[in-house]
Amino acid sequence: GQREDLMQKDVYIKSISDGKLIKLEAGSNVIGRGSLGIEDKRCSRKQVEIIVTFNMGGPNVVIARHGMNPSFLYRNDDEVEVMELGCLHQIKHGEKFTLVADQHSYLLQIVSIDDSESANDDSSKQTEVTSLDDPSLDTTKPRCRYGTMCYRTNPDHLREFWHPNEESNVDGALNTLLTYDGMPLDRSLTL
Repeated sequence: GQREDLMQKDVYIKSISDGKLIKLEAGSNVIGRGSLGIEDKRCSRKQVEIIVTFNMGGPNVVIARHGMNPSFLYRNDDEVEVMELGCLHQIKHGEKFTLVADQHSYLLQIVSIDDSESANDDSSKQTEVTSLDDPSLDTTKPRCRYGTMCYRTNPDHLREFWHPNEESNVDGALNTLLTYDGMPLDRSLTL
C-alpha cells in the first residue's frame, strides 16, 4: 500500500543472457557498443538512453533509441514496440528491451531497498551488481548549455563541459529537446 510507495527504490536492468544486474543512476544512462561488453557493430555507441527520475510515487523510467538500427520494447509476451528514433517510451518493472533485433536483451527491475536485508547481505549483492562506468559518461562536469547542438571544437571547452553525445553526431538535436506525451521535455531540467 502507501508504505510501500514511500520506500526508496533502486532501478536495475538485468541482462537476459548472463543474468548480470546493472544499477541505473538517476538521470541519463547510455547503453551501446563499448559498454557492458557489447561489441556488436549493429549497435551504436549510444544505442539507447534510459532516463530515470524519482518522485513521490517512486521511480519513473523512460527509454529512447539514438542508434541508427532499431531497438525493441516488449510490453508483454505478445506486444512488441519498435522504438522510434529519438522518441521517449515509458518502460515499467518487468518489461524487456533489446538493443538490436533479438540481441542484447535486458529486463527492467525496480527493487525496494530494505535496510535490514541490505545490511545483513550487502556483500553478496555487491558482487553481482555492476554499473555503467563508462569514462565518456562523465557527468561530474557541468553540462554544455548547447548539448548535442554544440559545434565548439576548442579542447578547453570540451574538457570543461560535458556533452551528451561526444562520440556520435547521429543524435543531432534529438537529445536536446525530446517530446514526452506530446509535451516538450527540456533535458537540462531532467539531469
